[in-house]
Amino acid sequence: MNKTTLEAKVEARNIVATEHNRLLPLLDAAFAPLVGQKILKADGSLMEKVVAKVMAPVVPSAGIQIYKLSSNYSLAFVVKACVSCDDHGCVYDEVVVYVGGLDGSTLKGLIAPQPLPTGYTVAGVLEARKAVVEAKEALSKAESAAWPFGSYDH
Repeated sequence: MNKTTLEAKVEARNIVATEHNRLLPLLDAAFAPLVGQKILKADGSLMEKVVAKVMAPVVPSAGIQIYKLSSNYSLAFVVKACVSCDDHGCVYDEVVVYVGGLDGSTLKGLIAPQPLPTGYTVAGVLEARKAVVEAKEALSKAESAAWPFGSYDH
C-alpha cells in the first residue's frame, strides 16, 4: 500500500474521471436511438430491453462500481472507486455521468457529453491548496482595509 490519504484521493479522482470519460461516448451512442421512448419501469429502474441493449458495452473497469442514479428528471449513472491507503484504510471518490433528461419514464433528450479533467497530481493539489491559503489571506487583508465602509453602498 504505502499511499498517503492525499495520494489515494488523487488516484481515486483520476480513476473515476477516466472512467467517466470512457463511458461518455458509450452511453451517448447507446441511448441516442432511445430518445423519445419509455426506458424506465414504474420503480425507476431501467427496463430489461434497455439493460440488454444499452448496458452490455458499459462494463466497469476493475475496482469500479457503476450504478444508475435515482432521479425523476435526468438519466445519470454514478461511477465510484475505492483506493487503499495507509492513513485510513481506503478513500472513495465518485462522479456522476449525465446522459439525458427524463420526462417521467421517457428519455426526452441527451445532454452534450462533458469530459472531466484527469491527470491530477499530488504536487498539483498541494500547489492549489497553497494558492487557496494565499488568496484567503489576501481577501482577509482587503476586507480589513474596507471594513469601516463594507463592500456595498445601500
